[in-house]
Amino acid sequence: MTTVNFLNRQYTELTGAVHNHTEYSHDCDVKIEKILIAAKENRLDYLTLNDHHSVYPETELNKALGSFKSKKGYKPIVILGTELNDPKKQHHLLIFDSHFTEERKEIEEYLEEYEKRDSLMFAAHPYEERASNKYPLYIWEKTDLLERLDGLEIWNYASSWLSKLNPTTNGILMYLFPHTFVRKPFPKSIVLWDNLNLKGLRKSAIGSTDAHSTVKRYGFLKLKILTHKYLFGTVRTNVLLPEGSPVDNSSILTALAKGNSYIVNYKTGYPLKFYAGIGNIDGEGVSFGEEIKWSEGLHFYYHLPNDAKVILFHNGRQVAVQREGYGSFPIKEKGFYRLHVERFGATWIITNNIYVVD
Repeated sequence: MTTVNFLNRQYTELTGAVHNHTEYSHDCDVKIEKILIAAKENRLDYLTLNDHHSVYPETELNKALGSFKSKKGYKPIVILGTELNDPKKQHHLLIFDSHFTEERKEIEEYLEEYEKRDSLMFAAHPYEERASNKYPLYIWEKTDLLERLDGLEIWNYASSWLSKLNPTTNGILMYLFPHTFVRKPFPKSIVLWDNLNLKGLRKSAIGSTDAHSTVKRYGFLKLKILTHKYLFGTVRTNVLLPEGSPVDNSSILTALAKGNSYIVNYKTGYPLKFYAGIGNIDGEGVSFGEEIKWSEGLHFYYHLPNDAKVILFHNGRQVAVQREGYGSFPIKEKGFYRLHVERFGATWIITNNIYVVD
């Protein structure tokens, strides 16, 4: 947890891992105590649990958190949710709500139910690719339904890794050196996100780990791959809470819904002292997920701990590039703007959009 001062504004920044599974998922056997150790080792401020058609029992969680704090002096904010999918195992949906159902329903039924409950909803891995037909695709075929969600998971680390895996050609290398293969999100996921914003819908983007932990055996050799400990050090979503906001589950979920956040791959670099926003000549400005009225002299300012390739996007299109650790881009017209930052040829940071309005 850090304090960020920028453009005459102050924010509390929290770093967190979204979309993680526990022993309450059918495809994971990792206990919460081990997950908390992994969170501590990666210095997470928050994490979300999204077990498949299940919600981690709150009483068990509170007991584990209390015990862990007394032993380790650390207590992250843990946000409970679930991951739902339709009977065909498509249209995976991250829900942040204590209610869930074991029954597989069509995606339209889920949306209707959780819209009535005013639940926060994100599309999990809306687009995927595979290098081997051994592994099924889990995608959003009914992309028009994305309009009804709060946002999209535009970078899912586990999904990106699986898209490169072909056991007959690169299996052992993928297991031993996963970070060398996961360099950027699927461009199609970003296009889906941009298309929604071009309709004026202002949808948020998140990055996630999708941690399950998997064991692979080669004779007597047993490899634990994509563990929670490893994945917590990869793609995260860092949220910015305005000065005076409480630091709790509700404020983090609100920030995720509004896009007061940015996605960062910690394998590419730590975003120490990173900040960015659009401001005017008087030094007043806004940050991710916010809007500002267009005026002469607006600039998109940024500061990074290292030199990098900084790309400005306007209405989903690349419009300018700089290769500096800090600088600014002039804003010449209204629309939505964001930054993509690349380092060592890999995606480092993707910000949520800032909206310049009449």
